[in-house]
Amino acid sequence: MAREPSCSRPDIVARPIDALHFPLGDRAPGEGEVIEVAPSILWARIPLDDILGFINVWILEDGDEFTIVDTGIAGEEAQRAWLGLFSGPLAGRKANRLVVTHFHPDHVGLSAWLCDRFGIGLSMPRTEWLMARLLAMEIEHPLPPEMVGLWRYAGWSQSEVDDELARGWGMMSWAMPRPPAQFEAISAGQILPAGKRQFRLITTRGHSPEHACLWDEAGGILIGGDQVLPHSTSGLSPRPCEVEADPLREWRDSVLLLRDLPDDTLVLPSHDRPFQGLHRRLDQLELIYERRLDRLMAFLDRPRRIVDCFETIFRTPPGPALRQNATGEVLAYLNRLRAEGLVERRIENQVGWFEARSSGRKL
Repeated sequence: MAREPSCSRPDIVARPIDALHFPLGDRAPGEGEVIEVAPSILWARIPLDDILGFINVWILEDGDEFTIVDTGIAGEEAQRAWLGLFSGPLAGRKANRLVVTHFHPDHVGLSAWLCDRFGIGLSMPRTEWLMARLLAMEIEHPLPPEMVGLWRYAGWSQSEVDDELARGWGMMSWAMPRPPAQFEAISAGQILPAGKRQFRLITTRGHSPEHACLWDEAGGILIGGDQVLPHSTSGLSPRPCEVEADPLREWRDSVLLLRDLPDDTLVLPSHDRPFQGLHRRLDQLELIYERRLDRLMAFLDRPRRIVDCFETIFRTPPGPALRQNATGEVLAYLNRLRAEGLVERRIENQVGWFEARSSGRKL
């Protein structure tokens, strides 16, 4: 099992419960290329950054037309990748719709550009569209006080806060323009036709509030977005406006919907490679989360701040570029333990201090 690339994917699976099956082996599309992963479903990759590498995007063929699923972040490199696809393997065909799984910049960032340039409409869950619009409008202004308050709550030093304030929104300011002002709201249970395939929408929570997964029952194929990834966990972080949220519980509740699907489902994830072994991967992820919670409980034998807990989750201390992600991840686990009644918190001078109420957890 490959090592997780960053603290936004903060652990590794030392030994998988059972090996997953990767039907395409190590194959992956190069720049300007597509690979057919199943009849009428094409896989392309759009470049992101040195940490995440690429995002997978999916082309659902419908005769001479096709539906696009997800976009990549805004930026010239990603735009060139799309133009290469439209002038290469997709030449002579017309895009008829863009479906976005959730509001994160690597999935929705190029939505306005794609919709405007190629004259297509946007479809995504309403909550995800609202979150995308909110985030895009937020980053047009200085960092909100709620975000600075979260950093202080986590125990960031004044110099770390000052450095982040100086950076502002950083990459987000250009990677996340506003998505289209008009869109089609799609919701759980809705059928999205694409050629001969019928995709039923399954919405999940945890990684984002109304994350869209597309399930083709007849074909046994799930376009899973970031909800289930083969080599890394889904980022689970409360937003600064909702610091008491419990995204780990939300993710676990949503997993029940995915466990109803067959284990040999072909999962098309947003990162890494298509795989089979859905139930086994969910078991692996559950075990990862349990181990993290147990390590955190053991570490909280005396009052600790969020920043003190980084070492229990991440193999190496997060640098400045990843400190926000690390803060959100640790907060998610602490909120879960508090909800289970196993950890108590006190706040002193805006800083949260967390301590275990008991010596262990009941799994």
